[in-house]
Amino acid sequence: MERDVIFSFESPEAHDLDHLPLAARRALDRSGLKLGLAAWTALPLATRERLVALGAEEVVRRGAVMALLAETALQEIDPRPEPARPADVGAEPWARLTSLGRFALAHHARKGRQALVRRALDVLLKGR
Repeated sequence: MERDVIFSFESPEAHDLDHLPLAARRALDRSGLKLGLAAWTALPLATRERLVALGAEEVVRRGAVMALLAETALQEIDPRPEPARPADVGAEPWARLTSLGRFALAHHARKGRQALVRRALDVLLKGR
């Protein structure tokens, strides 16, 4: 798996795949699935890596996510739509982001992490 789909502003635990990276969370959210931390860490490393890769694709393929996790105890939830642009992010920068980048910003904005939204936007647009 290419680790460059795990952003530099994510936790060290996400980089080690001990916690769900944003790409894995996006794959689950878009597929209507919820996976707890214990279930995540119980998955084989190759499965975690594949889920991250699926979540980094421009369009999450629900069927591929479901097939990958067919043997896993999951909670089904309503699939989340692609996120709306946070009020404090301009339309032009938003349009320049990948689907995963937009998900990352919206995820942190939804949780009220404005400092992280600004940091993430800087990383996503300038590559730092």
